[in-house]
Amino acid sequence: MSTVRHSPQFDCLEGRTLLSASKVSRSFLLTPIAANAPLAEHIHPHLSIVIKGQEQTIPANIGIVPTGALPIHTHSPDGTIHVESPQQMPFKLRDFFTIWGQPFSKKTILGHAAGRGEKITMAVDGRPSKLFGNLLLQDGQHIVIRLGR
Repeated sequence: MSTVRHSPQFDCLEGRTLLSASKVSRSFLLTPIAANAPLAEHIHPHLSIVIKGQEQTIPANIGIVPTGALPIHTHSPDGTIHVESPQQMPFKLRDFFTIWGQPFSKKTILGHAAGRGEKITMAVDGRPSKLFGNLLLQDGQHIVIRLGR
């Protein structure tokens, strides 16, 4: 794990603990994409998180920094994840949580651990998935993560 160090362009991320990314380098994940850069990857998966029956808001502007947008970001609080990159790369769900600065595993989500008799489950396009952070993000995916009984 590492913590984002002070840098004017990353003040909004300072102090966040970053979990190790997949095969996408941490430095690439934290580099804003030039507004006029041609995109080799441009996809929009959708994420819903439900904790003990309560739908959680995926905030707007995750991955939006003063100098632009990181390769994985949100614009609105509707759960749409924007993956926009000048290079085609294997972006995974853990990469989004890394940028967001939130924990995610089969035992923890958004700082909530599965308690006695509870579990974290994930479904992708309505089918159960055990990939969790290793899920490869794809266009049009509907990802639902639940913590509960």
